[in-house]
Amino acid sequence: MFNKEISKELLNMAVDDQAAIKDKVWNNDLGQKHVNQLKKIIEKIGWPTISTVGKEASEASWLIVQHADFDIEFQKSCLTLIERAARIDEATLPNVAYLTDRILVNSKKPQKFGTQFYIDEKGMFGPRPIEDEKNVDLLRVEYKLPPLSEYKKLMVKLYKPQ
Repeated sequence: MFNKEISKELLNMAVDDQAAIKDKVWNNDLGQKHVNQLKKIIEKIGWPTISTVGKEASEASWLIVQHADFDIEFQKSCLTLIERAARIDEATLPNVAYLTDRILVNSKKPQKFGTQFYIDEKGMFGPRPIEDEKNVDLLRVEYKLPPLSEYKKLMVKLYKPQ
């Protein structure tokens, strides 16, 4: 059953999150506030799926988790919920891939999908280490992501420092 109130709350959280990032004022206090709100929502309705809150608000839930780098255990618990939801088309596969990589990177492990970028010790902008870079595009296709070469171009265009 669609929950309009929770949908609106999630969308507002995402707007706050993105505005803070754009204005370079995002901090863990804001993230923690959003995580606490999302935990209450999950306790009440489970993972905010597409049918319960709408696609945009479900994506907003994922965004809050994606930015919760200060709480890897929460990210891991939500990944399980998102994977389950994605199996029945109630969450998106790209979100599973992005969160998987985020957790791996936060755990100091190579990522699987090549979604996380950084500036390395030589000053080069590119993907963080990838577990199997030779076969990453096969995995990316399975999770409805563009080839790594296309994604690299987009990331350089959007985020490469000048």
